[in-house]
Amino acid sequence: RVLGGGQVDDRPGFYVPATIFVDVAPADPLAREELFGPGLAVVRADDFEQAIQIANGTDQAAIHTVASAQTA
Repeated sequence: RVLGGGQVDDRPGFYVPATIFVDVAPADPLAREELFGPGLAVVRADDFEQAIQIANGTDQAAIHTVASAQTA
């Protein structure tokens, strides 16, 4: 589901606007493969450990960030 962005301008070239995808499944290519463009795929996790497993469960682990509203 696209939360923001995603509208393509009617101009020459291959411009892709910044886009935020939410409710992305961990097995979805948006979560597992490097996205060449200004995009963000948001994957929810039940807890910190699951978030780390999701982030490390791909060959592209350097593209993941774990963020939480929970404080230590």
